[in-house]
Amino acid sequence: MSLQLHRLATTELRTQKTSISSYNLHLYSRWVDSSSLVSYFAMVHLDIVRSSNAKLVQKQPLVAVFVGGTSGIGEYSLRALASTVAKSHGKGLRAYIVGRNKTAAETIISDCMNVYPDGQFRFIAATDLSLLKDVDRVCTEILEAEEKAGTLADQARIDFLVLSQGYLSLSFEGMLLPFCGFTG
Repeated sequence: MSLQLHRLATTELRTQKTSISSYNLHLYSRWVDSSSLVSYFAMVHLDIVRSSNAKLVQKQPLVAVFVGGTSGIGEYSLRALASTVAKSHGKGLRAYIVGRNKTAAETIISDCMNVYPDGQFRFIAATDLSLLKDVDRVCTEILEAEEKAGTLADQARIDFLVLSQGYLSLSFEGMLLPFCGFTG
């Protein structure tokens, strides 16, 4: 950082005396002496995150897509969102679970419907999202479902996109790519 830019930032922070936040990290600054600023990042407290999530689900019906949502992080994120919308009396939830395991998806959908009966949960099968034709098909299904749902201002939208698929294919449209000199 140039000296002028550092002085400008330091002057700005001294004037405002506020913390700068970004996603789930906050930049905290404190003065060591009259001319030295020490900055560090710290995690936001969990109760603040939960409060923020509760306010978010009360603003509008939410549309969420969980790629890899039939297990692991995707599954638990979906369950947590359904629970948050239910507990916070949210305005609605439409969730699309994109994955390979239909049986697991049916169980998750059933559990989420028990937690939040007003929610709409839909499974979309995808066998290999490294193939553009599979990505196009999944996107088209979601877009058509959103258009049928008559979304806000008649425009399809996604509020949450969770990409947590656990399988990484080294192929591109069915052809194995050279990876670190390995050609298969």
